[in-house]
Amino acid sequence: MKLQIIINKKQSVEKIATYYEDKNELQLIFKNTKEYLAFLKRRELTKDDFDSIFNSEDEIKKLLRRKDLLNSLDDAPIHIPIMSLNDVPKLLLKQKRNIILQVSKLSFQDKLTLITNPLIQDNVCFQDKYTHTETINLKDMLMMYQTICSDLKEIQDKNYSPAEATYYIYNLLKQKPYNEEDINEDINKSRSVSQILKGEKIVCAGYTNLFLMYADALNLKVDRINWASKIEEAGHSSIMIYLKDEKYKIDGIYDIDICWDSLSNDLDTLHQNSITNFLVPPIIDKYIKEKNNLVPELSPYFFILSNFKHLLKDDTESIFYKKFIIQRLRRLKETFNLNLSSDLFTIFTLQSLGNRVIDEKVLKEIIMKVTPKSEQDLQTTINSSYHHLKRTK
Repeated sequence: MKLQIIINKKQSVEKIATYYEDKNELQLIFKNTKEYLAFLKRRELTKDDFDSIFNSEDEIKKLLRRKDLLNSLDDAPIHIPIMSLNDVPKLLLKQKRNIILQVSKLSFQDKLTLITNPLIQDNVCFQDKYTHTETINLKDMLMMYQTICSDLKEIQDKNYSPAEATYYIYNLLKQKPYNEEDINEDINKSRSVSQILKGEKIVCAGYTNLFLMYADALNLKVDRINWASKIEEAGHSSIMIYLKDEKYKIDGIYDIDICWDSLSNDLDTLHQNSITNFLVPPIIDKYIKEKNNLVPELSPYFFILSNFKHLLKDDTESIFYKKFIIQRLRRLKETFNLNLSSDLFTIFTLQSLGNRVIDEKVLKEIIMKVTPKSEQDLQTTINSSYHHLKRTK
């Protein structure tokens, strides 16, 4: 039997134990370290510890008769979500217990602070938003963050503006040719930044995770867009960015699809002078994706703009939708650092920000600052942009 231990301060249910028969897994959830350590001394489960919603009385009795029920209690890794550095379990770290820290909610800088803390040793593993479903050890975590910081040195040395930094990352990542993992390989090989940095496999989710990590390191305001396919099981992934750049007077929300602009193969020379899917207004990107049988999935921006009219109604359907609209709006305001007065005003602002064209001269300045080109190559690059096509219509 697999034993999973979770310490989560947001846990509200009083019952600590749940058994999942399909996985043959016993899950123990504690509100804090103190509760967990108290249970460690007691080392006993009773029927009152189980959640009767998930487990029947007969099932619980059968479980309690098992002699191996808590055999792996000392060795089972402890899963702990870290919402801030104050959540770091110092006492457990000092005891050298096996711990898996879920750090996706921390800022890039806070994660750097955490993984270089002397208390963090080889007994600690990590789950991060850049590593897909992979749990990685301290050595790989350090390597991943050190590599990203090293790659960004040029941006910092040249003091690139937000738009220049965004183009630099986009141009850097699109040099990686799309390369799926083999059928017998772990999907993280092409999706987890830790694996991508060590190999040559990368797919759309990998480009997205890499871009997110670079962007977070630079405090760029970015979000992930997942796309569902209408015709096949596999979906797609890309980036949405709120780009505010005083140097170029840019203030808008745009989509970036590195995967679609990436190097096709070693003979591909066209991608160097193409920015077809760089800084595309979201509504245009949605239209392009729909022509390719893709629809937005789990995207706060598209969900809000498609359903915001429910905020103005009080029928049963609208009441149902309001809750989800507000939830996604709060998340988007946090992601893009928007501090606006009302929900409706925020939505109209989001709509306006997502419909802004960038002047060709501005695009040329950004490109030439980061990747100097001949006049012919520069014009070819500009001609591939939505912003050029928009102005020529």
